[in-house]
Amino acid sequence: MKYDNGADFIFEQDKSLYWLNFLILWSLTIWVAFKKFLLGNRIKTNTFWFDGVSRLAREVKENAFSWRALDIIYNLDPPLGNNLEDKMTRYWNKLLNVQAVRNRLRLIKKIMISQIRKFHKNGFNSIRVLSIASGSAQGVIEAIRILKEEGIMVEVMLLDIDQSALEHAKLLAKKANVLERCQFVNKSTTDLELVTNNFKPHFVELVGFLEYRPFEKAVRLLSRIRNILEPGGVLAVSQIMPNPERFFLTVVVNWPMIYRSKKEFIDLITKAGFKEENFQIIQEPLGIHSLAICSK
Repeated sequence: MKYDNGADFIFEQDKSLYWLNFLILWSLTIWVAFKKFLLGNRIKTNTFWFDGVSRLAREVKENAFSWRALDIIYNLDPPLGNNLEDKMTRYWNKLLNVQAVRNRLRLIKKIMISQIRKFHKNGFNSIRVLSIASGSAQGVIEAIRILKEEGIMVEVMLLDIDQSALEHAKLLAKKANVLERCQFVNKSTTDLELVTNNFKPHFVELVGFLEYRPFEKAVRLLSRIRNILEPGGVLAVSQIMPNPERFFLTVVVNWPMIYRSKKEFIDLITKAGFKEENFQIIQEPLGIHSLAICSK
């Protein structure tokens, strides 16, 4: 497993005050867990220091699991004011997991651009890209904008069950001047084979979805993706790794996920039918998010 910090993309890796932050996060986690034990679902504010004082932190908590929470994290321009809310928003913006999710965005863009350039170099005049559980597809849209500027033709299908995510994706695609390259499909992964019947992808992006799929369901989904890929096609799939902030995310941010080790991630991919010699796993610099690049 290797780290990637290529010159084309600047990755975040601020670990200053790590141990102080670790103590603060665990103190808040224990306090909120105790409150939830006593009061259950009657809690509206988990802690003043997170969703109490910071409007943006509260919005992330209220939209956990959704594209909107990621949209806030991806595009947060930390306020510069000296009031308590602004200071706390800047503090939460430096959580390792917050930095890591933006690193994941940069890394998937870099991988997608690199893989599509290879297809183009090998004589493919039009490359089909499928983003599953795409959300607002910010990384995909930014990547195809760059590729369009290079004269590389990419057709994109964005598949998501949340229509509001696709509507936001349309706005991003229009702003990036790539709307004509995109299809927006409001369906779930259940309909994967149906929607790709006439759209055999060369490249599939699946980011931030396995974290909510139990092992056997994740294996079945990856196996189905492998079946719909064109021969020689590539799947780029992400997985969050166990890390010291996971309990804070679960208890305080109300954002539980399935964390998998490197071994579990590899096991999942191989059981889906990808041969170990045909995939590699790359981590963003903080080691929290991993991306597997799997060739059919």
